[in-house]
Amino acid sequence: MINDAVFLACGLVIIVIIVTLVFRIEQKKIRKYVEFFQNQAARKNRRFVRSDSFSLPQLHFTYRDIEVVIFMTQLRSGRISRIPPGTFIVADFPVKIDCQFQIYQEADRARIVKPLVAPYMKLQSDPFDEVFMIRSKDRPFVESIFTYEVQQRLLACRAYKPVVEFYQQRLAISVPLLILEEKILDGLVEACRGLIDRIQDIGEHQ
Repeated sequence: MINDAVFLACGLVIIVIIVTLVFRIEQKKIRKYVEFFQNQAARKNRRFVRSDSFSLPQLHFTYRDIEVVIFMTQLRSGRISRIPPGTFIVADFPVKIDCQFQIYQEADRARIVKPLVAPYMKLQSDPFDEVFMIRSKDRPFVESIFTYEVQQRLLACRAYKPVVEFYQQRLAISVPLLILEEKILDGLVEACRGLIDRIQDIGEHQ
């Protein structure tokens, strides 16, 4: 009985040590993301948001009167079980636009949470069509959105495997990594701005 008690006590101690180490490692990672986002907020005139000491930070800024939020996810559990780990840039438009599209690379098809029921289409632009797949029911809308400049901004980010989705009022760009490099984040933000410009311009003329 004594040996069993000692064995159980040792097991509990080991579990506590492991849990403590994992917690400290996770907190160290979170501190890196917090420091990076705080630096970006100061340098780029963006608003730093963090709900508590255990959560990942967010960056908020306004572009053409559109609120843009940059945030990260780490886990597939709980309330975010359907959101894969990565970095997200989300912009909500004030006016509903009755069009949808999804753009991604072939290898990233599994990252699409809700695949759009729509045919694949091409832009007749070989550099872009060779990298990205487009699904949409509205070819004129997509062709008007993806100008040469917007295509180039997305192509500049292709190494980070961006997925771009637009549903009525929400534009979302996601990449399957937690970003700690300003250059990568800047490239994705520029792609987002290019898309916002085109969607806003089209929405204003609808």
